[in-house]
Amino acid sequence: RKGVSQLHELTGKPFYYPLLHHPLDTAVAAIARIGKLEISQQVGHLDVSWPDYISIIYKLFDTWKPDVHCFLANILKQGDCVFDIGAHVGIITDFARELVGNNGSVVAFEPTASVCKILLRNMQFYQNVIVEPLAVTQIDGKVKLQEFDPAFRVLNTLVGNAVRHSKANNLAYKEVTVLAVSLDSYVMQHPDRMPQVLIMDIENGEHEALLGAEGILSGDKPPAIIMEIGDGKYNMGHTRRCLDYLVER
Repeated sequence: RKGVSQLHELTGKPFYYPLLHHPLDTAVAAIARIGKLEISQQVGHLDVSWPDYISIIYKLFDTWKPDVHCFLANILKQGDCVFDIGAHVGIITDFARELVGNNGSVVAFEPTASVCKILLRNMQFYQNVIVEPLAVTQIDGKVKLQEFDPAFRVLNTLVGNAVRHSKANNLAYKEVTVLAVSLDSYVMQHPDRMPQVLIMDIENGEHEALLGAEGILSGDKPPAIIMEIGDGKYNMGHTRRCLDYLVER
């Protein structure tokens, strides 16, 4: 197995992006629509769930978002606190917890109940990981989550956010009620968990999460932020809103 930095050097760019339009997408969609089956499998020491898209990529390439891994390896140090928002089954959470060590912490937010169950199982033996079954947005309380079939849970987002591919591919989803928290509120409740790094992958929910983190972002030492950017047909200017907000800070 190649190290993350070696993979990054070999490819010159995150190598999983071309797979977004790979025939694998069609195969995963077919599996999901025919039987909507869900099979647990262990990859390394982490449990994953097929035909979940992230789990398939992790199984095939032994990594997920190697560019994020490389960045974290360069900036995180022992004792840091990381918020992994939209942690899924914990692939990045697992990497970050090793970097921050026992004196640091990783708070993994995952509102999808079935995914959070796997995340809890994966992180149960690590005292420096806190799993929160919560969505992160601008407000505290109950919100509606747009939950897709198992193969496409990577697209799960709060209702009202534009979702990539959902309209284009006519993907089925249901709306479920989940608990949400703003980051400012969460840190106020847990002052020992002030993050040095925010990792956000919440399908166009990042702007609302940033609005709920005004106090954190305006502090003397605001966190580094890792998030997806790039406005497509269904993103409706989401990236521009995020970047404008951050520049104004």
